[in-house]
Amino acid sequence: MLQPLMSGQAQETQIDLSKIDFSTVDKTHFSGSFAGSSLEVIRTSGNLEGGENWADVTLETKDDSTELLNAWDASAGMINTYLEANSITTFVVKSGKPGDVLPEVSVVPAVSAAPAEASASPVPVTPVVSSAPTEDTKAPAATNPCKSIKAAKKAVTIKKNKSQVLTFYVTNAISSGKTTDKIKVAASGKKVVKIIKTANKAKRINVKVKGMKKGKSVITVKAGKVSAKMTVKVKC
Repeated sequence: MLQPLMSGQAQETQIDLSKIDFSTVDKTHFSGSFAGSSLEVIRTSGNLEGGENWADVTLETKDDSTELLNAWDASAGMINTYLEANSITTFVVKSGKPGDVLPEVSVVPAVSAAPAEASASPVPVTPVVSSAPTEDTKAPAATNPCKSIKAAKKAVTIKKNKSQVLTFYVTNAISSGKTTDKIKVAASGKKVVKIIKTANKAKRINVKVKGMKKGKSVITVKAGKVSAKMTVKVKC
């Protein structure tokens, strides 16, 4: 879903997806609701002179806090977001799998609504509770070395006291899973930028940095035996 904002001012807004009809969804592969879903946010901005700027802003937070600028409420089907001026923001809601349940849904109230039947036959509750851990235990079964890594951009520019997520694309031996190699992130000129968080995903590694003072820093991401670099310029 694309959300353009061509005005010169940023704004906070809500996007309501609660009216989406799931009746035609293939429930053998998807949950048929927002249960177990996750949100990915990509922002595109720029102009004809400077070119297009692309950034994964899923983990972007408000200044000096841990509060996400793009929050996904799966139970309400609502996106709370902060749209930058003169930008196009893409929201990707990744569906959950069959058996996933919304965080607000509890097995206990469902049982207590009909105590006579639930207490006599509690067995049906067991598959619902055990289905999620079964998939989780299969994920890390084998090692998944990183074969190559490439920075999404050669250089990016951020403002002082602002944060941004840097994206490094990776090719792993098992493309559908994240690498099991040890990931190291280093920054030259440590007083220029601060490394806040590193996220290891199936096809990319995201590094969130914050501009501390005017200058230039080279961010190096190493996964196993391969590495890539991206230059971060901080302006006032």
